[in-house]
Amino acid sequence: MQELDKLYELKGNIESEAFQEYLCKPLRKEQDRLKNAYDCKSLTELATVKGKKQGIDLFFKQLEYVNTRIDDLKTEIEDSE
Repeated sequence: MQELDKLYELKGNIESEAFQEYLCKPLRKEQDRLKNAYDCKSLTELATVKGKKQGIDLFFKQLEYVNTRIDDLKTEIEDSE
């Protein structure tokens, strides 16, 4: 199945040392560094922090979705056999 092949290729890229070092590690560090909402002193600061956090969270959810989709496709293939 072509989609499954593409997802496995993407998973390999995600798990690569370079991807982890240059994308995931800095984003996790930024995610940890960002203040919590209750630490913000203004609405502008809150909006900025919230937007950055949501963007980083969305990025990592998409990475997790790759594994979920692989599992779903494998199950579909097994069920069709």
